[in-house]
Amino acid sequence: MKLNLFFFLSLLSLASFAQEVLTFKAQYKIPVSSPDLESFSLFELNNYTVINDGKNSKISYELPFSMTGFTSQKVELNLMIEKLPTRVFEGPRAIALCEGPWAKMKCSIRFKALSMHYGRIERQLINEGIPTEEISSRMQVLRSFGGEPIGETSIVGN
Repeated sequence: MKLNLFFFLSLLSLASFAQEVLTFKAQYKIPVSSPDLESFSLFELNNYTVINDGKNSKISYELPFSMTGFTSQKVELNLMIEKLPTRVFEGPRAIALCEGPWAKMKCSIRFKALSMHYGRIERQLINEGIPTEEISSRMQVLRSFGGEPIGETSIVGN
């Protein structure tokens, strides 16, 4: 009987340290001033992950090269306040106000520290054979974002 009780308590102890790791497909939307620029305002986020251990939660993802001009610009946000359905996250690069369950969560993001290299992005677009007019529109969206780095993330699938 003592052995069964010990075994049960051991399992209970392990369960309290279990981490839930969720990965999602997600996108970032830069707000634009004109409907003509809407199609250039969406960017797929890489490796969007939520880690939840029951006490602490964390979101992490990488911004794409096409958005920043850098191959790996990681964003890590730690849960600061949770009053469901609202959560507030903060990290060295950004602060986020999020709504909804993990699998449908949308976050308004304000970046505090973000590196942008417009020349690299423009060269990449030229190398891909993107028409000059489209490059101009994309760069207009990105320069606006660089001046005021706000936007919204949303989960779009598993």
